[in-house]
Amino acid sequence: MDRPAPAIVSPHNPIPFEQNDTLVLTRDRAFLLALQYHQGGILEDAEAIYRAILQNEPDDADSLHMLGVLAHQANREIASDLVNKAIALRPTVARYHYNLGVILSAKGLFDNAIKAFRTATELKGDFTEAKAALETLAKREASAKCDSAAPNLKILVDPGFFPPSAVGSEMKMAILVSGQCRTLDRCFKSIQVQVLRHFPKAELWISVAEDADAKAARLFENSGLPIRLFESLEQPTFDEKDYRERSRGGMYEIGGGLKDRDIVQRVLRQAWHLRHVFDLASSSGVDYTSYMRLRPDQWFSVGVARPPKLTPCTAFVPWWGGFGGVNDRFAILDPIAADAYCYWPRLDELLAEGCQFHPETLTKHGLDRIGATIVHLPVLATTLKRDKSGKLVKREPEILVEETMPFLLELMDQASEEKSQPKYLPSAV
Repeated sequence: MDRPAPAIVSPHNPIPFEQNDTLVLTRDRAFLLALQYHQGGILEDAEAIYRAILQNEPDDADSLHMLGVLAHQANREIASDLVNKAIALRPTVARYHYNLGVILSAKGLFDNAIKAFRTATELKGDFTEAKAALETLAKREASAKCDSAAPNLKILVDPGFFPPSAVGSEMKMAILVSGQCRTLDRCFKSIQVQVLRHFPKAELWISVAEDADAKAARLFENSGLPIRLFESLEQPTFDEKDYRERSRGGMYEIGGGLKDRDIVQRVLRQAWHLRHVFDLASSSGVDYTSYMRLRPDQWFSVGVARPPKLTPCTAFVPWWGGFGGVNDRFAILDPIAADAYCYWPRLDELLAEGCQFHPETLTKHGLDRIGATIVHLPVLATTLKRDKSGKLVKREPEILVEETMPFLLELMDQASEEKSQPKYLPSAV
């Protein structure tokens, strides 16, 4: 039975808090979030969650191991002790021994490091990193200079849960990037680790506003993906017609006394800008089999994991339960669904059919109009913005629903090297 981990309070926690500002997570969900934070370089939050799991389950070997890895990255002496505790609990996990070898090598304990690497290769014959580490240490011993400096060996942070997907590696995809980039400095690492690395054949199409957004968007040059378009342009101003009135009633009102009187213009610009970059990509002559909508203000705590196989007229989107709509910040789409998702040319038609003026609602209405299949991905992303004073403002995503969490846990089981590890079932959301 999956016991809940202790309440975890974290400034970066992407799941909505309860009224008392604490959140109870199941063990698997907590460990998954800690791992995503760890990979994204948010070490303080990762450590807090590993420790919370261990408070409830002191013999959780995975958490002990990753806490030891984190301690090594923070140059703490306790690192090897933590990994040794994990090895005592599960002595057949090759990665535990490998990371212990890296830690011992950094301390100059080369004989013990060699023993750890050898154990790793004995447990896993195709462990290339461990074999390379042994060769590096052997060369060091054979060197006439016998340099006492420790070799630079790579720690393995990813326990193998989410390797790059074979499906994603074959997708000829256009990634459509539009929107504000003022928090991309905070979001880029999570976008790179949780999303972009799964699509090595993708190409970036980037269209942003002038000045600050354009400067920040240059971070995508570090993505490793080709950039087919990088443009900065002046934002147009649109006739707002009666759009504010068309937002009234139902589950959402743009005109409900909000202080932000520019919201209608911003919704129009967002829809126009996304369609603009889609039109450029789709008319480029490249035969893209898929499209990704990627807003650059998304901080992914749970990423794509393994991309699904696309079928015609299908939209894969994170769960969204508000406003009778679908998530308009991230999506993976086939070309037919992508055209409908980028609804700008049909905006007035959708409103004439009774759709309310709201971006998520319009997006879903556009997909429903063509009979698209909407599938929810187990993805969590927090929207990060800055207010006029420069302060970071977060919009938390909705919690994963029952239809997505079992799929995510199944991926963990399939990708894990240790098939004998205990299985956990998610508690009810």
